[in-house]
Amino acid sequence: MSVPFPESWSDAAQSRHLRRNYLALAFDGGFYAAGTAFVAFESVLPTLIEELGGPNWLVALAPTLNQYGFFILPMFTAHWYERLTRFKPTVAWISVPQRMPPLVVGLALVVGLLVLRSYVYVPLLGDDTAVIHDAGSLPGSLHICGRTWHKDSLGRQQTGEALTALYQLPPIVVDPRQFAPCPAGACGASPGSACATVIFARVGADAYLGYSLSGGP
Repeated sequence: MSVPFPESWSDAAQSRHLRRNYLALAFDGGFYAAGTAFVAFESVLPTLIEELGGPNWLVALAPTLNQYGFFILPMFTAHWYERLTRFKPTVAWISVPQRMPPLVVGLALVVGLLVLRSYVYVPLLGDDTAVIHDAGSLPGSLHICGRTWHKDSLGRQQTGEALTALYQLPPIVVDPRQFAPCPAGACGASPGSACATVIFARVGADAYLGYSLSGGP
């Protein structure tokens, strides 16, 4: 014996609220999709974890985190949902915390771009190649020009004169902030060309801290 649909599910009731529901769904889905783009699990999140110094296992795990939420959590909640007689209040309340992480991360990234300029490169604000940076706050690795350089593990600082005498060229000074552009001289102009084996961040009036190229020129 079939169970009749509630009055609120009738065609007439759906027609009355079709426009409102359609617009609500479009705004909700559109903004949620835009928010998740800030923390795309396949691209943005792994890079963000790596740039913040996260362990390699977490970087490798990041692209699959979204799938765990979709497939593992229902194993523990399916029996509870089966006993529900009304789904709308539950779905509405669950949707709030579900949509909070992209909002929080997105706002944090925007604040980082606008406020934390000493850590994040903002093209409109210029580069910080010549700015003196705190050696203790410099990242362990720099990802620029499509390559990776690792900071001197001993934290050795050298003067510009000493570096010029050592390499027979002035030191290649880079902007160590996230997403900074490739500085002149760090790598050749053509794709696949050789890169400098050592680049430097300025940490004093005449002090530079080196980063060694990973993987060879």
